[in-house]
Amino acid sequence: SIAAYQQALNLNSQHIDTLINLGNAYKDQGRITEALNLFRGAIRIDPNNFAASENLLSSLHYDPSCGLKEIYEAHRDWDAKFGAPLKATWQPFTNDLSSDRPLRIGFYSNALGDHPVGYYSLPAFESLDPTEFAKIVYSARNATDPITAKFKAAATEWNDVSTTSDEALAAKIRDDKIDILIDLAGHLAGGRPLLLARKPAPIILNWIGYTGTLGLSAVDYILADEHTIPHGAESYYSEKIVRLPHTLFCFRSPNTSIPVSSLPAKAKGYITFGSFNNPAKLNSTVISTWSQLLRGVPNSRLVLKYRNLDDPQTQAIILDHFAESGISLDRI
Repeated sequence: SIAAYQQALNLNSQHIDTLINLGNAYKDQGRITEALNLFRGAIRIDPNNFAASENLLSSLHYDPSCGLKEIYEAHRDWDAKFGAPLKATWQPFTNDLSSDRPLRIGFYSNALGDHPVGYYSLPAFESLDPTEFAKIVYSARNATDPITAKFKAAATEWNDVSTTSDEALAAKIRDDKIDILIDLAGHLAGGRPLLLARKPAPIILNWIGYTGTLGLSAVDYILADEHTIPHGAESYYSEKIVRLPHTLFCFRSPNTSIPVSSLPAKAKGYITFGSFNNPAKLNSTVISTWSQLLRGVPNSRLVLKYRNLDDPQTQAIILDHFAESGISLDRI
């Protein structure tokens, strides 16, 4: 893919979609600086390009040199460019304000299924008392699996909105009299920040799907804990922070019964560490830290697993980082 995109840019260096696609290919190899440069280059060519702006925001979180201040300012700039013009569409709400009715809670996500967002939100979703809360789901997930089925079974109402426009979905949420809209996607692929910017519910809350601030003046709260948003970081979030006492995640162990065997290290004679993470996170800072760990545990090994890690070029980039840190490549 990288070779094809580079050839395309040789033919037309201003082709926006190619710049974005090449940036994402670099990101998938952990080449974050190169990816960010391409996204910024696309924005210089077309300052109002939505896709390039979204890719830039989400990819900033992978750059170890990028701090909270820069991430916050980039998200606020996004809101000034894309969100502020939609304030003209905001309307007064006519929700029933009586206290003797269930709160109508809306959930927007494209990941309510076999996905980390699904695993971390299902227990909380199922635990909401249906006599106290009406749970109205707006799902943009095309796939169906057993986790999706559990969400559907616990929902008061399920809406497939995968082909619904932001404008039409905002109108529906408003017509559904949603009291609190919980967004589980943010600026990631499948997210609807332009939906949120239309302020379709009186209260909008950011939870789980996106790592940090959405930067949107239309979003009121972000659910967090002291680990995900340390005390003192409040000024870098456009939302009001609501910290849960222990963790913002609600994880339930899977029902799958996995047979337990003897410790592999007993037979092999060495400890094996593992990381099944997106290569976009495997930057030189992370690998330098892992290398310290490997040096501190003699003869230990590290297993890395993720899609595309069988690609020789991607492997070479990661292995080069370990070699620079003095780690023998036969340990990876």
